[in-house]
Amino acid sequence: AGSQPIVEAWNGGAFRRPATRVREMAQFLRQALAVATHLTPPRAIRCPTLVLAGAADRLIPPQNARTLGARLPDARLMLLPGVGHSIPVMAPAAFLEAFAELERLGGEAG
Repeated sequence: AGSQPIVEAWNGGAFRRPATRVREMAQFLRQALAVATHLTPPRAIRCPTLVLAGAADRLIPPQNARTLGARLPDARLMLLPGVGHSIPVMAPAAFLEAFAELERLGGEAG
C-alpha cells in the first residue's frame, strides 16, 4: 500500500512531462525513501535473491547493489555492463534473463 503512489506516478507518465519532472521526481524520491526506511533488514531475508543493477547507473551507484548483495545471506549480484538506471528500457533481454535467473535461484533453494 505504501508504494502505490510511486507506482501510480511511474505508470501515469509523470516523468515524461518536462514541466513536472523535477517536482514529480522529488515526490517520487521522498516516497521511495519513506518505503525503504520501513523495509526488512537485508540479513533477515532468507531466500535466494538476485540483486540486479546497471553498471553505468548514474542515479543509484552500482556500489549500492554490491553493498546490498553482500548483506543478503543468499544473494547473487548481476551488474549489467553499459546499462544505466532504466534496465527494462535499456536492456530488455537482460532484464528478462534476470527473471529467468531469479527463477533458477528459487529452484535451487527447494
